[in-house]
Amino acid sequence: MVEQLRPPAGAATDRWVVGVGEFAANLPRLPGLLRGFARQLNRFGSVVISPVGIGFDGDEVDWSRVTGVFTMRIPAEVWSKGLVRNTQMSPGLPAALVLADPAVRDHVTATARAHGIPVRPSDEDALAAAEARAAAIRSAVGKAVTLVGGLVGQAGTRSSA
Repeated sequence: MVEQLRPPAGAATDRWVVGVGEFAANLPRLPGLLRGFARQLNRFGSVVISPVGIGFDGDEVDWSRVTGVFTMRIPAEVWSKGLVRNTQMSPGLPAALVLADPAVRDHVTATARAHGIPVRPSDEDALAAAEARAAAIRSAVGKAVTLVGGLVGQAGTRSSA
C-alpha cells in the first residue's frame, strides 16, 4: 500500500497529492458533491507536488515564486516571494511524516532542481547540531576514562613500605 502512495522517481510531471482530505474525498461511498468539501481536510495534513507548485497542509505556492527549499532530513521549509515580503511554508506533523519517506523527499528535491530552485541544508539543522554535541560528549567521556584509567593504574603500583 505504501508503494501505491509514493510519487514516481524524478521531477514531477503530474500532480501528486497525499493527505487527509484526499483520502476522505476518494472514499467510494462519498457523494460527488461532498468530495470538494472533503478535500478541505487537507489543511490538517497534506503534501502536494506538481510541475506547477508545491504545498503543505492546504497552502500551495508556484515553483516560479519559490526562492529556496531548505532541508534537514526532510524538505522542511519552502520560501517564496510574496507581494510585500517573502513568506515561509513549513509542513505540520502529518505532512512531515509523509516527507520523511525518501521517495517523497527525492521527488520534492528533484522537482525543485528541475525548476532551477536551490536545495540546501537548513542553517539550523537540529539533528546535525545534536550529532556534533554527541560527538563532543563521547570525546570528553573517552578522555575522562583514559585519565581515570591512568590514575587507577598509577595508584595500583605504589608500595606501602
